[in-house]
Amino acid sequence: MAVMDDILREVRIKEGRTEDELAALIFGRDQAYQQRVNPACRQLVAEGTVIRKGNGGPNDPYTYWLPADPPINRRF
Repeated sequence: MAVMDDILREVRIKEGRTEDELAALIFGRDQAYQQRVNPACRQLVAEGTVIRKGNGGPNDPYTYWLPADPPINRRF
């Protein structure tokens, strides 16, 4: 999935990005809706390709990081 690859690329460039930041980087500011990246972020977390930190609220948004010990099937 292209969006998942784009998210992973952006997290590799700078860890700790929020879904809003990822959406802006991938789709541009005019089309930057968190909902456009949320399903792909959840899938990457489920795979263990990235880890999610934060509570998901406005004061503590989810941020995405590379795991210290990546899974064997990690996307490249």
